Amino acid sequence: MNPASTTLTITPQARKVAYSSAAWRELLLPLVLVTTIFVYWPVIRHDFINLDDNVYVFENPVIQRGVTIDGVRWAFHAPLNGMWHPLTLISLMIDAQIGGRSAKVFHLTNLWLHVLNTALLYKLSQKFCLNHWRSALVAALFALHPCHVEAVAWVAERKGLLSTTFVLLAAIFYLRYVRQGNRSQYWLMLGFAVLASLSKPIMVALPVILLFLDYWPLRRIVFPGAKPTIHVLATLLRTRMVREKIPLFVVAAACGLISLSTQRIATELSWSYRIGSCVVAFPSYLRKLVFPHDLSIMYVRPEWLDPSAVILSLAILIGISLLAVGLKGRLPVCFVTWHAFLLLLLPVSGLVPYGPHYIADRYTYLGFIPLFFLFACVLDLARTARLAFCFRSFAVVFLIFCALGSHQYLSAWVSTKTLFARALESNPANYVASAHLALCSLQDVLEGRSATPSDSIAEASKFADASLQARPTDFVYILRGYLAELAGKPEDAKLYYQAAIESFPSGAAAHFSLARLLAWCPGGESKEFGTAVHHAERACQLIGIEHPAYPEYLDVLACAHARKGDFWKALEILSQVQRMSSSQSSQRLFGLMEEQRRCFVRGETWTRELTFRVVEQEFEKFRETKVKIH
Repeated sequence: MNPASTTLTITPQARKVAYSSAAWRELLLPLVLVTTIFVYWPVIRHDFINLDDNVYVFENPVIQRGVTIDGVRWAFHAPLNGMWHPLTLISLMIDAQIGGRSAKVFHLTNLWLHVLNTALLYKLSQKFCLNHWRSALVAALFALHPCHVEAVAWVAERKGLLSTTFVLLAAIFYLRYVRQGNRSQYWLMLGFAVLASLSKPIMVALPVILLFLDYWPLRRIVFPGAKPTIHVLATLLRTRMVREKIPLFVVAAACGLISLSTQRIATELSWSYRIGSCVVAFPSYLRKLVFPHDLSIMYVRPEWLDPSAVILSLAILIGISLLAVGLKGRLPVCFVTWHAFLLLLLPVSGLVPYGPHYIADRYTYLGFIPLFFLFACVLDLARTARLAFCFRSFAVVFLIFCALGSHQYLSAWVSTKTLFARALESNPANYVASAHLALCSLQDVLEGRSATPSDSIAEASKFADASLQARPTDFVYILRGYLAELAGKPEDAKLYYQAAIESFPSGAAAHFSLARLLAWCPGGESKEFGTAVHHAERACQLIGIEHPAYPEYLDVLACAHARKGDFWKALEILSQVQRMSSSQSSQRLFGLMEEQRRCFVRGETWTRELTFRVVEQEFEKFRETKVKIH
């Protein structure tokens, strides 16, 4: 037979199978997205979480006003919650413009961002030369892993969702730029990278991650020989691959400096503790990747680290890293994905401690993506049909497990109370969870949701005592003092406030609480009123004139001066409070003051009635005097 005359004949059955396979490939991404929406759809009926959501949304007057010129200016100039992320704040303003104080719009935006990120990751996987099935596996692992519930269900974690969107877009356009050589793709990549930094300061790792992509899958970096030499690395630093990332390194350095200057770092922790905590954190994340069980919003930092746990964790990290380096020639995906995982989580691993936690599920939203790629690529290692079937079966079972686990864990995010009850169930020594449950019971009393307020106060006191027993903090001392006030035990409240001041002398809230108690408590001695003035003045100094609550602090200072008998000083401060409230246009503070005045006029409490009756009389005399003088 003449080979040139040989023709390829496709039977109708083969054509039907090919069309069927192509149709399935086209349905993979929609199937993943629909499953994601189905799993996460209950989140739109959830409430805000009274942890950071209050700071970002429902107690933030700037966000609640929606998109305004002053609001946008504030977003770029004022770090919030120890972080500079103006684009995130503007996105929350847009949600408030649309939905007001309703949590539904905020949760819906988070959900759509998660769906968008899933679709972008699917496209990025294809750019990595993964086929449709493996790309769908990466996207499904990302969309359905239970560790990612926190990022989607928590409105305050908008920054993580939004920044991931722009990081994925930057990676997609970088791959296009390298493969097509189109300069416009480079500028788009750079623009999305800057937008990512405006959403969350994560730009520190992005330039190095792109260098990893140059090694795999782009294959722009080739190390001659088994090991890279210093000469090869020095040559690499002078190449175009590094020069084109200089703008990214500049932005990364700026983001790092801004983050260090705005975050409240726990400087009391020693460097040995920080390094040990960092070493222990990575194996903890690996365990949650494979077995996401007992998830919690707060994994509190232990007071001390077990040396054996640190040594074992270090051995695991070194072993996996050496294996990845050894396989870099034959399996570059292992080298790139493992080190990208380490790099993405290193800034939040505890070296720079922020908050009471040592790990957090929300950090895995971007950090787990490299390991999802590794898991998908491992499927190619199956040399036999039986082994390939086992790998695929395990992948399907694991995805079902993830979907069910995410749906079940999502139910804990219905409210603040259910969320921290779950956290306390996972770890009975979680002092943060106990404190927030005490706060939830207190809010039920203050907002009239409790049928038996005395029982709710007793329950809140029980949770607060458990938190103090696990680890005393000034916040819980203040909370416990306020509960003692509500229970009619002012002397106990005074002791708790004094304990809060002793534990954290530079805390404005503790000084304010003690001053308020002494200034508003019926009876009392002149000595106590002098103490109230001292603590009120100290609280005003600590909180600063720029703080939105500063007028409330001055209000207590005015009451303290009035109780001491210095009515002219009280009058002067009260006038300042009125001027500040009107100049700052704070509707919440103005409404609070008006209600406070009406309460004084009705004479609901002897101290407030006496204080403001005298102050108002003196104010009238003061106005008459000024009229006569003029």
